[in-house]
Formats: sequence, C-alpha cells, structure tokens
Amino acid sequence: MDLILTDEQRLIRDTAARFVADRYGLDRLRAVEAMADGFCPEHWAIYAELGWLGLAVPEVAGGLGGRPEDLALLLIELGRAPALEPFVGSAVICGSLLGLAGSDRGAEVLSEALSGKTRIAPVDGVGAGLGGTGRLRLRRSRGGFCIDGACRIVPDGASAPILLVAAEDDNGQPALVFVEAGQPRLGRRAYRLLDATGAADLTFDAVEPGTAALLAEGPVAARALRQAAALATLARLSESLGSIEAILALSAEYLRNREQFGRPIGKFQALQHMAASMFVEAQEARSALYHALAHWEDGEARRSQALATAAVVILDAARTVSRAGIQIHGGYGLTEEFAVGHHYRRQLVLEKLLGEPEVQLERISRGAAATEGTDHG
Repeated sequence: MDLILTDEQRLIRDTAARFVADRYGLDRLRAVEAMADGFCPEHWAIYAELGWLGLAVPEVAGGLGGRPEDLALLLIELGRAPALEPFVGSAVICGSLLGLAGSDRGAEVLSEALSGKTRIAPVDGVGAGLGGTGRLRLRRSRGGFCIDGACRIVPDGASAPILLVAAEDDNGQPALVFVEAGQPRLGRRAYRLLDATGAADLTFDAVEPGTAALLAEGPVAARALRQAAALATLARLSESLGSIEAILALSAEYLRNREQFGRPIGKFQALQHMAASMFVEAQEARSALYHALAHWEDGEARRSQALATAAVVILDAARTVSRAGIQIHGGYGLTEEFAVGHHYRRQLVLEKLLGEPEVQLERISRGAAATEGTDHG
C-alpha cells in the first residue's frame, strides 16, 4: 500500500473530518442517539450529496468505484465521531452486493439508495460474516419462491425500508433476494443496541418476495458475498481505529485539564504509563490496518488472513484503549456527559459485529492453510 495519499484521498479524509467536527460534537451525538434507531435523515442526505453512499459501488453500476484505501480513510474519520448512521450495512455491504451482482430490480434499488431516498439492511442467513446470526432457506414455490427461517441482531433491521436477504437455496448455494419491509409473514422485533443504534430479530414464515426480487444466486452470489464481507470487515476495523484514536485524544486532553491535589492528573506517573500504553496500542492498530490493505490484492486467502490478523490486533487495542479511557476519566467516563463513554459502547457493538478474537484466530488458521496449499501447488 502506498501511504502517500492522492488528492482525492485527502479530499475524502478532510471532508469527513469537517463533517465530524461540524455535525458530531457531544451534544449533537446525544441528539442523534435520541432519534429513532440512532438515525439522522439530515446526515444521510449529506452522505448522499457527498457521494459517500456510492464509494463501495463500481463505476459501471453508477457508483464512485472507490478503492479499499478510500473506504478506510472515510470510516476512520466517521469512527472518531462515532457516527451512528448504518453506513456499513446499507452503503458498503448492500452497495457492493448490488454493484457486483446486477439485475434490473437491483439497478432500480441501487439508484434509490445512492440518492439517499432509501436504505437497505443486509440480512445474513448463510453465515457470510456480514453481521447478525441465523439461517434462512429459499424454497421454490408455485408463486416463484419463499423464504423461511430467522435471523437475530440484524443492524438497521428495525426500520430499513428494504432488506437484502442472503438465503440458502435448495442446492445449498447462497441466493440474494430483496424483501420489502412490509411483506406479510415477515416478523420484526425491534430494539436498541448498546450504542443506541437500531436492530431487529427477523422471522420469515414462507415470505414470498416475488420472482423479480431475486438478485443473484449460486457462484455469482457467493463471490459477491465474499467481497462484501471483506469490505464490511475492513470498514468496521477502520471505524474501530478511528474510535481508538479519538479515545486516546480525549484521554490526553482530560489528563492535561483535570486537576487533583492541586496539579493536573497527567503529572502522575501511573497515568503517564497508561497513556503511553494506549498510544502504542493505537499505533499497532493503525499498522495492522495498513497491513491488511497492503495484502488486499493478493488473492482471497491472503486477504482474509490479513483482515483476520488486523481484527485480532485492532479488537485487542480497542478493548485496552477504551477500558483505559474509562479508567482515566473515572466514574465520569460512563456518563452521557463524556464522549469517551459513547466510544466505549460503540466499540463493544463493533466487536460483536466483527466477531470475537477466537473467531478471527480460526480465520487466520484457515487462511494460512489455504495459502500454504496455494504456494505448494
């Protein structure tokens, strides 16, 4: 990876940094958290105006055709907020799936999504690593096909107008299907996650979306899902890194300004050591993300292994830095009046979406085995 940014990449980074500074101060963050599902329509319209909703969509499909580095730069800045809009689900996962799979209905939905007129929530019923858990089956029927099964903890599944469902067909292959949120026999139990974003548990009882709703199936769908899962992991790791660096900055400011016994608490050696450890963790996290980006074009096995390695490092850094940030702030850190607590809760949600470190270590092992087989072949 070339660490020298292009003019376009600097524009993405600087524009996102201004957006966070202007739109995501602590008071504004708390106001967004109070909105339905932590979603701000005004912010989403800005995302569309700036072209961010098309960053993960190929140019041939009407998007910007951004590189993984572009996506990482954007999400690092949004992570500093932390921004709560369902960008990864709708713009990254569904945007890339729509751009790669292709269909008349897909093109229509993609156009609406890129303009910000609608949102799409991905529903992972095949274990593709998109977030959420469950199994869904696509069965052929007289009217075309129907979907059965359930998925839990689907981000933005509570209020997204359109669901992009990954289900397993009769041949054991993945299929991508659009489902309108108001479909009969579709059950949605809505709730808030720890970071105030919306989610839902979904149940499909012979839901019939119609034949025109089939986006892709078989190898085409499988390939699109793997690409989308990789981009989602990269985006969430980048967001986590941005949050880690924001916690570090907030903690450093607190150490400078908070006084105890007549002097700044940053003068105490134990807290200096803690801050130094946080800094090292943040640097290691950024290096791990760069390592993953450097191996992006080296084939699926090496890319998956590099992403899993980055996830282990960044998740560990997120735990260490966010907990230390809370400790430095003391009891204040977990209150609504301090931004570090909002970051702490967001990091806990990101960890669940990315998968526990044990899951990532298993992916590293599988990637190493696949790479070794390729090298020897």
